[in-house]
Amino acid sequence: MISVREISAVQLCKHFLKTEAQLVLDPTLLLSPNAYEDLCVNIPSERGLLFYVLDISDNILNQIQTMGRELNVKTFTRKHSYSWAHKKVYPGVEEWIAGFRDAHFVVTDSFHGTVFSIIFNKPFLTIYNPLRGNARLESLLNLFDLTRRLVVVDQLTKGRMEDPIDWISVNKKINQLKKKSLDMLFQNLH
Repeated sequence: MISVREISAVQLCKHFLKTEAQLVLDPTLLLSPNAYEDLCVNIPSERGLLFYVLDISDNILNQIQTMGRELNVKTFTRKHSYSWAHKKVYPGVEEWIAGFRDAHFVVTDSFHGTVFSIIFNKPFLTIYNPLRGNARLESLLNLFDLTRRLVVVDQLTKGRMEDPIDWISVNKKINQLKKKSLDMLFQNLH
């Protein structure tokens, strides 16, 4: 059995490998929000607009800061910082997850930033990033009818962020796909 997490990969396997691949959820979506919350119970809360942007630019940062002011929340990040020795210092996994758990809003260009926004039901916008490719993001967002959350930098606005998300529908779909993904996994492991 071959499982893939992108719709486009199903077609690639069919075309190039002449085999049927099964679409499954990314493994991070197989755990409940509570499982992730249990990992970061001792991490202090930080509220506001979390931005986790891998390819940050002055333009993106300015748009995020403007949106933070318009939403009347502070902005914060969970990306690396620099130590006194000018070395990158990355947050621990627990701290990184806690950022998504506690944020009021999220802006990201990352697949897993988008996943954890969905897991924790946070209003989010995902920046279209042609340098990294968007097949995984588009596939993920399409699964949950959230493609309108994939935006270009100029669409990082308060109105776009406040566009409501039907979390009941999203969570129902996650549960359906989680069951299907786990069933497939267990069937093929036995």
